[in-house]
Amino acid sequence: MDGVIGREIAGFRIEREIGRGGMGVVYLATQVFPERRVALKLLSFDLAADPAFRERFVRESNAAASTEHPNIVPVYGAGESDGQLYLAMRFIEGQDLRTLLEHEGTLSAKRAALICAQVADALEAAHERGLVHRDVKPGNVLMDARDRAYLSDFGLIRATRIDTEITKTGQFMGTVDYVAPEQIRGDELDGRADVYSLGCVLYECLTGSPPFRRDSEVATMYAHLEQDAPAPSSRRADLPRSLDEVVTKATARRQADRFATAGEMAEALRGSMLPGAVSKRPGRRLIGIAALVVIASVVGFVALRDEETPPAPPTQTTGPAPIPLNSLVQVDTESRDLLATVPLNPETLYLDNAPSVAVGEGGVWVLTSNTVDHFDVEDASLVGSIPLSSTAVDSFAVGFRTVWVGAQPGLVRIDPIDDEPLPPVRVYPPETNEFNQRPKVALGESSAWVLTGDGELTRVDPTTGKRNGFVDVGQSESGLAVGFDTVWVIDELQGTLTRVDPETLDAEDPMQLGGSLDAIEAGAGAVWILDKGAGIVTPIDPVDGTVGSPIPVGVDPIDIAAGLDALWVANLEDGTISRIDAGTRLVETIQIGSPVAAIAVDKSSRSLWIVIAIRP
Repeated sequence: MDGVIGREIAGFRIEREIGRGGMGVVYLATQVFPERRVALKLLSFDLAADPAFRERFVRESNAAASTEHPNIVPVYGAGESDGQLYLAMRFIEGQDLRTLLEHEGTLSAKRAALICAQVADALEAAHERGLVHRDVKPGNVLMDARDRAYLSDFGLIRATRIDTEITKTGQFMGTVDYVAPEQIRGDELDGRADVYSLGCVLYECLTGSPPFRRDSEVATMYAHLEQDAPAPSSRRADLPRSLDEVVTKATARRQADRFATAGEMAEALRGSMLPGAVSKRPGRRLIGIAALVVIASVVGFVALRDEETPPAPPTQTTGPAPIPLNSLVQVDTESRDLLATVPLNPETLYLDNAPSVAVGEGGVWVLTSNTVDHFDVEDASLVGSIPLSSTAVDSFAVGFRTVWVGAQPGLVRIDPIDDEPLPPVRVYPPETNEFNQRPKVALGESSAWVLTGDGELTRVDPTTGKRNGFVDVGQSESGLAVGFDTVWVIDELQGTLTRVDPETLDAEDPMQLGGSLDAIEAGAGAVWILDKGAGIVTPIDPVDGTVGSPIPVGVDPIDIAAGLDALWVANLEDGTISRIDAGTRLVETIQIGSPVAAIAVDKSSRSLWIVIAIRP
């Protein structure tokens, strides 16, 4: 591949070499349109000469390009140009895990676990699309300056539904130090082969070498087939036994004995850092109050007591110490431990406008009137603050490698990697008074959605940022959610709920609900509508539209979030969180001790992120 510097291949202008491997060379290049820096991998001509490999590479690389995840290096394109196979990816400023290990030898238990948990999250996203990576190794894990991990080199992945004739190329795919036994045997592969490889990577991060490395490749493959991985703690005494268990399960020779999914491995890795193993962050226990049973037919509460016997005096209990105002807090949803508390800038928390919080794209994001604060999802450190040129109200969402904020001119977009602004999506004309608008934002499976105050619902292509359809759903619409293959719109003034088909944009006749419709969430088995004044949440069946019985929650509920088989309600006045079980509709009250202004569910770590703020 000599002489390619300065050339343009498939719209990419090559600048310099940045890496070299067995399959080809990686160059820093500039994409001509849209103009951006990319990592361009040019595969060797020997591989390109194999018609079966060439066909599989193009098909599978393009399949990987559609896999969205914050820990997967975005693939911008792949194909063939004048006989040259290429793969264009986002350029990640940093180093790969192989280089990191060469410089540092071994990593701390926490750092190794968190890096491999991110890789496991990426694999879970790929496996859900039927894709198997087949070459998980340190050289294919890129690290940025914040220790965020990115899984790369999906040119070797294999779609499980690909035709047999194409996959049987006669080539051994994988790296011998990390290859699963079934891959050596040539058996059918699934995501558990990647779990095995990641277990070997984890072992190397902890001990400095792969678990089965021998003097020859043949001996190494034999060890994969016939031997068990030694416990990492047998080589390094300071390691927790919980990580021994993760390595043992991930590298089991029988597929059935491994983690069933990469997501399970990610949970186990994060769990290994929680209290009882090696603590991810020192936590204190919040108080979970006994569940309050809410019976569907009950419209009032009757207190019964024996008049002969005076009631016992209330038991005095000591609640948790109040969390400081203006804080971002992480709470474990199972143990109720408080995992992290981070101060927020009080100058950005306007008293007349509640903040919002969202989780996604490897970060935690707090929206105030004129700022988006970006926190690292792993250690809760502040990554950066992004000022907004126009005032936002309270609606934003994170996904499709973008932070979406409802603000003039409709949707403000932010790149979650470098916190730089992306071209906005114009919904309002330039002369519109932004203070009269309250745009709402929601993300669906393949589109972003914005709802304006005049009732126009706009569909946006998340890749291009272009509008690709809109529908008028009425006047004064005030809330938006996407779920169950439907876009849901509430009108606070009219007390109605409207269903919109996300493909055809056909809107059904509004359904009259009554009451105050202040917020809406779709997930955890229902569409949930919050009435702040009445202090209730009403579930609606997403299939037949049946309206369930109102469920009382805490005092002054202000925000709701669906996920982890429950709806979670932030209660401002009494400083609690209400958890409504998706199946039983029972309510559990969790004492926080400070006013909870916003709430978001972090499904990957099974935790909540909440904002403690001054009462509006």
